[in-house]
Amino acid sequence: MAFTVNLYVEAGATFSREVAYTNADGTVFDLTGYTAELQVRETAASATAAITVEPDIDVETGVVSWTFSAEETSGLTASKYVYAIELTHLGGNVIRFIEGDITVSPEVVR
Repeated sequence: MAFTVNLYVEAGATFSREVAYTNADGTVFDLTGYTAELQVRETAASATAAITVEPDIDVETGVVSWTFSAEETSGLTASKYVYAIELTHLGGNVIRFIEGDITVSPEVVR
């Protein structure tokens, strides 16, 4: 089951975040062999993604981190979006790691 983490993003500004993936007992989840993909969409049913990035995975610490560039966030023109990060293992196992809403503060300085 995915963790729900809602985000607040300022359009036109760089946005970075990192989240540690741990087991129920607090130990680091073994992310060896996993890749990550993050997509931002206006709604879950939207045909195209507003932003797609490949988050970095630090296997040693279990940290998944990502950045949206200022150029990417300037394309966020609606006030709300949804996003999710999926982790895919070399063997085909897919985990929906994080999902949530994105509230966008509109860009003023252009």
